[in-house]
Amino acid sequence: PSDFKDAYDAAQDKTCTTRFTTADLSGRALFPGVYCSTPGTFTSAAFSTLVLDAQNNTDAVWIFQAATTLITGARSRVILKNGARYTNVFWAIGTAATLGKSSYFVGTILALTAVTFDDKSVLAGRAFARTSMKFNTGSLVSPFAVTTGVVIDIDRCAEFSTLAKTSITFGEGLTVFTNGSIGVSPGTSISGNYELNSGTTESNSIKAQDCAYDLGTAFNSASTATCEYYLSNSELKGLTLSPGVYCTSDGAFSLAKLALVTLDAENDVDAVWVFQTSTTLTTADFSSMILVNGALSKNVYWAIG
Repeated sequence: PSDFKDAYDAAQDKTCTTRFTTADLSGRALFPGVYCSTPGTFTSAAFSTLVLDAQNNTDAVWIFQAATTLITGARSRVILKNGARYTNVFWAIGTAATLGKSSYFVGTILALTAVTFDDKSVLAGRAFARTSMKFNTGSLVSPFAVTTGVVIDIDRCAEFSTLAKTSITFGEGLTVFTNGSIGVSPGTSISGNYELNSGTTESNSIKAQDCAYDLGTAFNSASTATCEYYLSNSELKGLTLSPGVYCTSDGAFSLAKLALVTLDAENDVDAVWVFQTSTTLTTADFSSMILVNGALSKNVYWAIG
């Protein structure tokens, strides 16, 4: 249609204000402008993030010009910040655009040949192709599309640091809880060397029973949330993870000795991570999790089967 070609030509004819020498947009934070790449294509890596920052200007516009293709990695995301709007983001693609599995993308795609949406890919915006368009299982195009969110309410467990069903056993060395109570329910056994700086010991008390009930609800919410990021193996060493729901092919999570894993909230204090495993979570000696850019420990959940 002529309107489509006119829109495509108008986007491609804009003077390029920033030219990238590489195609990969992963990890970039971009202000409004007209962007093009020397290779003539745009890509993003799996699990990567591209941020479009409007600097509090709701009229800010981004135009991306590619002579050939746009290919986004699985579970990659585009984030709009400080007033950025998907209606002001345009992708003029010379041949075909492909959105990777479970990726989240924004803007208007104008592709001269085809647009392909892989399984569970989401476009907040619109897509136009001169030749063909393919939607795989669970893909979505909508101006109202948002990244998948999950809400987990621990309710009456909020005052607890630890609760178990049958028993809690501490070793010979002193275990110190700086905040919160500990408890068991319906069991009653709590033994060993521990110290509470605040909170109380609840052995099948009413408080422990209430928490046990709410914990079951919270576990169901966490364990049944739709997996967004499917990791090929259990080892988390060296990964930097955006908010989302994570699971693995082997049904376990592990962190090697001295290993680090980083949870990056991308300046969203409400960011949530859910890790689902049907079997085990194992962390080795001196391994660590690092929370950055507003990530909060209270928003990290591990549903261990």
